[in-house]
Amino acid sequence: MKKILAFISFTVLLLSFSLTAFASTSLPEKSLPENSEITYLSNGSYIITTFSVIPTDNSVQTAATTYTKQGTKTINCYSSDNELEWEYTLTGTFTVNNGISATCTNATHSKTIYSSKWSFSDENTYAENNVAHGKGVFKRKVLFIVVEKTNVDISITCDVYGNLS
Repeated sequence: MKKILAFISFTVLLLSFSLTAFASTSLPEKSLPENSEITYLSNGSYIITTFSVIPTDNSVQTAATTYTKQGTKTINCYSSDNELEWEYTLTGTFTVNNGISATCTNATHSKTIYSSKWSFSDENTYAENNVAHGKGVFKRKVLFIVVEKTNVDISITCDVYGNLS
């Protein structure tokens, strides 16, 4: 009888710890910045992609105005333990002839690796017509062996009215 009572007590204690840990887990969606989306990966890690338009000094825009627009897309990769592992940012600069044309005049990228397990290779950033492109491969290694790859292939597009997406 004492063994059964001890087993039930242990089980109740174990379940209470499990429920407490589950209840205290915060979901990343609760603190997502505006214009962000989250992608969950099969290993429990997740990627947050955030798009933003950089304010410029184009205060007066008429139908015949030519002006500059700039935007960024940032990818943050988090481990299953909610630790930031790496970040990649694409920045596109566009010249807009309002209602007539949009041209990507510059595309640049930056990357920051927060975990020494990761590296970045095959980087390629370029401007093409009205699109800024950013590509590369993040690789996670264990004992010099690649165990995980994340391909980055993002773009920023500008339409003839200066709308970035």
